[in-house]
Amino acid sequence: MLSRRINKISILSLLLIITVIFSGCSVKSDASEGNAPKKQVQVQKIARQNQVTTDLVVSGTVIPKEYSLIRSLTPGTIEYLAPVGSQVYLGQPGGYPFL
Repeated sequence: MLSRRINKISILSLLLIITVIFSGCSVKSDASEGNAPKKQVQVQKIARQNQVTTDLVVSGTVIPKEYSLIRSLTPGTIEYLAPVGSQVYLGQPGGYPFL
């Protein structure tokens, strides 16, 4: 029983290896790649423009795709605003005054 399974696996492995070898050794025609005539193309220079030349007037309401409601859980005034990622401790002096 075990020898049959090993025999099947070895035969399938051999067939897979032979298939990979022969598929990689196929002859390809280079005639279509090397003899293609080169075509002339037109080139334009693109420059940045800092002014909008057309005014756009529309009516309606502007609604964002995503929005967040941000509010404080406790009432009070912000005295200092610490940089993002900095470690803050209770009673620590310093920081950035909130303007």
